[in-house]
Amino acid sequence: MRRRNHESRDFFCLNCGKQNMPIHRNTGRMKEAGHRKKLYCPWCKEEVNHIECRTQEDINQFKEDFKAGLFVEEAAASIQYIKESRVDFNV
Repeated sequence: MRRRNHESRDFFCLNCGKQNMPIHRNTGRMKEAGHRKKLYCPWCKEEVNHIECRTQEDINQFKEDFKAGLFVEEAAASIQYIKESRVDFNV
């Protein structure tokens, strides 16, 4: 069986700015730094866009941008989209 190389990537919530669980990716299928992914945030208690950070430099840049308020509108739009796209199974 062939072994594959994996690397861990950190994801940060665009709504609260906290770090979520890291995701392990195959090195041949890496995404670019700044990639967005909808994940459940255990602190916000809802599904929100998260930003992928590859290096410590990316993490520091995210924290600076988050403090400056660059992700406020994107986080709100992400939450609104999720709420509107949910299927109501109680009908």
